[in-house]
Amino acid sequence: MDSSWELNSEAEIGEAGNAAPYLKTGVGPRALAMGSAFIAVADDNSGPYWNPAGIPFTKENQLGFVYSKMSLDRSYNYANVTLPDWRLGISAIISGVKDLAGYDIHDYATGSFNESNTVLLVSYAPKLAEDISLGLNLKILQSKIKDTSGTGYGLDAGTMFILTEQLKAAMMLQDIYTSVKWKGDYSEKVPLVAKLGASYDIFAPGARDFNVKLSFDAEKYTTRKRVLYNFGTEFNLPYNLALRVGMADNFLTAGFGLKMKLFGLDYGYKVDKMKLEDTNQLSLSFYWGGRE
Repeated sequence: MDSSWELNSEAEIGEAGNAAPYLKTGVGPRALAMGSAFIAVADDNSGPYWNPAGIPFTKENQLGFVYSKMSLDRSYNYANVTLPDWRLGISAIISGVKDLAGYDIHDYATGSFNESNTVLLVSYAPKLAEDISLGLNLKILQSKIKDTSGTGYGLDAGTMFILTEQLKAAMMLQDIYTSVKWKGDYSEKVPLVAKLGASYDIFAPGARDFNVKLSFDAEKYTTRKRVLYNFGTEFNLPYNLALRVGMADNFLTAGFGLKMKLFGLDYGYKVDKMKLEDTNQLSLSFYWGGRE
């Protein structure tokens, strides 16, 4: 991929080699297309992953499925049900790689093996006031590489503030004390990420047949020196169409969506950080029990 798409050429020190990288990949083509600047949006079925505090402000019950096509033949899929009246979300992430080549210490081939990872997220988000919510994710992790397996647990915590009809702000702590314990008593700690974000609708919702949503996130890994900045834009057009473009730190993102009364289709694209095959995500969503 041409490096002209990058805004920051600084090396990504502190990201490679971290435990459970599948927890940081990001889910949902809408969020992906908006540069992963989503913690102050978080109003669809990918919202509980980004910020569970968005659940009470989601207008419909939602069921969603996400399929991802990634580099190195990696699979990454997601399913979620979000029930705003119950302040509840349940999500699953399933990822992995098949037919990895194995070698012994003498560099002789030992045959192929698979890697698989499953994450269950249970989200709960009570309102602290009419325009303020607190959201929690409890995570259960299960990983397997060849003949070795690991189990882990973790926690996310987020808040959301509805400042005006058009402006929202949010904070998120992702992977608080999250770790994976492997057979043989070897443990890996997943790095904590702190995020601040905001979103703004140019026009009041419902005032026009079209609208423009702007979003911004700043995120700081405990394993990195620099802060990462993400930007997103969503153009909501007539005929239930949406166009999206963003920048996730250095990397271009884009996508589109079609939302009908009972279902929606979304596509998101992101330039791959490893300069290999870019990431493509596609989702199918179902809606019911809408409320104003």
